Amino acid sequence: MAAPDTAAFPNYNVDLSHVEDPNERRRLALARIDDAPFGWRHARAVVVAGVGFFTDSYDIFAINLCSSMLGVVFWEHATNRPGKIPYSSDTAIKVSTSAGTVVGQLFFGWLADIVGRKRMYGIELIIIILATLAQCLSSNSPAVSITGLLVFWRTVMGIGIGGDYPLSSIITSEFANTKHRGAMMGAVFAMQGFGQFAAAIVALIVTVGFKGSLESAASVTFYGLGLNNSIILTAIGWNGGSTVYEYFYRNAVGNLILICAGAIPGYWVTVATVDRLGRKPIQITGFVILTIIFIIIGFAYEPLKRSDNGLLALYVVAQFFFNFGPNATTFIVPGECFPTRYRSTSHGISAASGKIGAIIAQCVFGPLAHRGAKEGVNSSDTPWLNHVMQIFALFMLCGCLTSLLIPETKRLTLEYLSGEEPTRTPRVTASEQEQGPKRDGT
Repeated sequence: MAAPDTAAFPNYNVDLSHVEDPNERRRLALARIDDAPFGWRHARAVVVAGVGFFTDSYDIFAINLCSSMLGVVFWEHATNRPGKIPYSSDTAIKVSTSAGTVVGQLFFGWLADIVGRKRMYGIELIIIILATLAQCLSSNSPAVSITGLLVFWRTVMGIGIGGDYPLSSIITSEFANTKHRGAMMGAVFAMQGFGQFAAAIVALIVTVGFKGSLESAASVTFYGLGLNNSIILTAIGWNGGSTVYEYFYRNAVGNLILICAGAIPGYWVTVATVDRLGRKPIQITGFVILTIIFIIIGFAYEPLKRSDNGLLALYVVAQFFFNFGPNATTFIVPGECFPTRYRSTSHGISAASGKIGAIIAQCVFGPLAHRGAKEGVNSSDTPWLNHVMQIFALFMLCGCLTSLLIPETKRLTLEYLSGEEPTRTPRVTASEQEQGPKRDGT
């Protein structure tokens, strides 16, 4: 007896039990998945996978807001720049997450093809939860510094987060119908924007909650924070402040403004258009516009810096086309274009390659931007930032060229994309039309 259509997850082994040929049964089951109308089961898959990406983004982005707070708490009495986390510690804490993510993307991507998607998805979520809880309980000690503890637990957390990249993508793509697959995968990835938003909101709530103690913090502390003002926050008038409280408050609100202005709209425009415009046009357009923006910033940085509004406008546009562009499409396409037997492994390799680029940017280009800066001046003094932007423009141009090599996966079945479907429009018999829609891949 066939399972009812109202079931959250249909059992095609039961529904198609009357088909004796197992290969034919598999083909008909996949046809039903590919051509099914969008419904609750699809929304549920997006929500389940999206919650994982929400927590990933929250955990990654929160440290950018917390690093200044760590300086106030653990380096308040430091002899050099009291109240400011040392640059080496700040970099190590932030890069450790990316390093762990690379390991997780490769390891969990491989295991998911061997053990199964669902089992490994649960394991990586457990790792994220435990590592995040351990960070909350970390403190300085005579045996291990707070830097060492946070680096260790953020590396472990990064391994769990890394596993979420291929698993969330693959689970969503293999469960989606062909018509809405890009939008479903894009919606999962777009939860990153809400994770960033939530991190800034929590930072704001914590700041307001400790308003009294932060307003009375020492000035040996405010000086340290004053060295860490953002150029973009300066441009929108939300940098600095007369007290530690005001500094944290304006930093959180400024980040909320920037996230809402560029990142979140970019994510959701991708969701709305990716199944109509296609993955490849969105990715190439994003790379082209980012190339132009980085060239403008690189060769006209000083006039833009003095104008404030010009640099802010370019930053917001770059954020928009970063997310309505390669940031989203490089998550979607690897989850579609590889054969089933090593789809997760391949997505892990693809995601890890991008994360290695992020590590290089933090460890190499971050310090390079400050080359020639004078000791003790505001950290927004970046004499080499224009040259770094010029180098980034070259990378974006290379992205335009390599994007020409990827296939367009819009509204094509996973079997056709991976070469497992022998022809684009397989012959459909009358009995097959009665038992399930045809597999034309459009």
